[in-house]
Amino acid sequence: MRHYLTTDLHQILASACERRPNGHINRFKPYLQQRFRGGATNAAGLFREIRERGYRGSRVVVTKYIATLRAGTAAPEPAQPIPALAGSPPGSRAAPTP
Repeated sequence: MRHYLTTDLHQILASACERRPNGHINRFKPYLQQRFRGGATNAAGLFREIRERGYRGSRVVVTKYIATLRAGTAAPEPAQPIPALAGSPPGSRAAPTP
């Protein structure tokens, strides 16, 4: 308890951010941006799509990221290969479901 009383709030918050990175979604951001630009703006649907492609993070993280895309505040991601569906042969890509 004493630690929290004597530590600056900004240090505590920065420490919490370091422990809980959103690294799971990072490799799916280019795919989400591509689908969003293509007209797929439903966060629940996009969550299901990336879940099929191996995403194991939470739906809330995806919803928040889609909100940044809607607001235009998401940083552009470099183009990367779209993750294939889980269980697909390497190098194959399934067509996105609308």
